[in-house]
Amino acid sequence: MIAKRIDKAPDVPDDFTHLADYIAAAREEGEKLGEFWIANCDAGADLADLDAATAEVEAVRQQKPDVLNKTYHLVISFHPGEGERLDKEALQDIVSRYAEALGFAEHQYVAGSHINTDNLHIHVAFNRVHPRTLKVHAPYNDFKALETVSRALEKTYGLTVDRGMSDPKPETTLSPGARDFEANTWQQSFQRHVLEHRGEILAELKHAADWQAVHAVLARYDIRLKPHGAGLVLTDPTGRQTMKASALHRSCSKSAMETRFGRFQPARFADEVLEGPAAEDGSPTAGPDDAPPPVDPVAPPTDGPPADAVPETAPAEVGDPAPGASTPAGETAAEANPPPHTPPLADPVDPPTDGAPAGAVPVAAPAEAGTPAPGASPPAGETAAGHGPPPVDPVDPPTDGPPPPPAPVRLPPIPPPRPIARYTPRPLLRRPGMAPLWR
Repeated sequence: MIAKRIDKAPDVPDDFTHLADYIAAAREEGEKLGEFWIANCDAGADLADLDAATAEVEAVRQQKPDVLNKTYHLVISFHPGEGERLDKEALQDIVSRYAEALGFAEHQYVAGSHINTDNLHIHVAFNRVHPRTLKVHAPYNDFKALETVSRALEKTYGLTVDRGMSDPKPETTLSPGARDFEANTWQQSFQRHVLEHRGEILAELKHAADWQAVHAVLARYDIRLKPHGAGLVLTDPTGRQTMKASALHRSCSKSAMETRFGRFQPARFADEVLEGPAAEDGSPTAGPDDAPPPVDPVAPPTDGPPADAVPETAPAEVGDPAPGASTPAGETAAEANPPPHTPPLADPVDPPTDGAPAGAVPVAAPAEAGTPAPGASPPAGETAAGHGPPPVDPVDPPTDGPPPPPAPVRLPPIPPPRPIARYTPRPLLRRPGMAPLWR
């Protein structure tokens, strides 16, 4: 149903009585009067009381001689066939609802329904001058009030819904870019492909539990979801055509989606898997079901030999003099040899370069395992072969900076779902005098 105000022409004088006679007579060709009633007049409420009622209204209007326009003309139109379901009581209720929304609930008015071969419509003439306060009422933003009441009455009486000027635009309209694409290529745009499956997509998204489930639902319709600027966009597999995710539905906006699933995560399909820990740019992170495999600890590299490394020296054989030593006078080489249990002398070690005092005794390298220390005898119950260097606990080298970053986590890829509706631009057919049709 449609309700609209009818403004009079500037050259036509304001005449309430003439408008009331027109409503009651239905003088237009093909019209006849259906129901008629008068409201808020002491003269009466029926058609027989019209003359007395108009005289009463004119008496009130004469109290405001300076006001030029004191009549509000409203027309309420219905679709064909709807008049048969509306009796006089329903019509009176509809008019009273409009009168209350416009602020004319206590004002005098005349209403009548006109019937012709096409549709039913009601004319209502309101007296803008209040019969008791004599205030002249001018509805503010009356078109919004009329549309609000129309939408409510359509639901109440099961009437056809008509979209008004202030009603929000439907979310299934094509964007200017999509219309230009179809006009230039005569092919189906990606946005039209998405909107054709809008109901199925929204129904499946209601049951999504996380971001990967959202990506899986969209991939079944050959759609990809990616961040763009401060929001999200839907793209075709090639990424050439896009549309805002909020154009599909307001629940698909970035703020609404992140409220449900947390910070955005890209798809982890086998052909789109990403590596690395969580980052601010939305790279994938390990969830409760995607625990990373354990990483073996790796010892940090060192610049020198390990702390517990023992320098290797070749043991001196028995009977060989120490390098650089001379045989004392009167002794042979065999007499100069130490006793069998005395360890051989080690090669001299270069003195330290940090200013060690002259004449310091060089430190001999530790002997191999099984050789007792010089001048020491093996303890009771043990042999010389049971002695060796004492074990040294490994010491971690000191670190001068922060600890190394954790090793990258490779999240397991998810097999892409099998599409049930692929996007393949279909050509359009141009027919003379008709809108484009799909092949």
